[in-house]
Amino acid sequence: MIEINVQFKGVVAQLTGCPEMCLTIEPGTRLLEFLNLLAHRVGSDFSKLLLDESGRVDRGILIAIEGRAVPADNYAAYRLNHNCSLAIIPIVAGG
Repeated sequence: MIEINVQFKGVVAQLTGCPEMCLTIEPGTRLLEFLNLLAHRVGSDFSKLLLDESGRVDRGILIAIEGRAVPADNYAAYRLNHNCSLAIIPIVAGG
């Protein structure tokens, strides 16, 4: 088992009620699998914010690992490492 440290930023932290959490997962888990697992564990409101109708990460959310943004087209292939720090950040839109 490996541990993943998740940080919630902005409205995501408000929605989850906490700024961070640590989850234990199987080695070899890919980022998209982890995000779907996280959405299931945290609840439906969080899931609706994080995932679009097709189960992909919403385009209004940025995922960063160790402070570096992961391109959305890499979510399905990116394998998580033990003790990595993952941040879920809402993208601020202007108008």
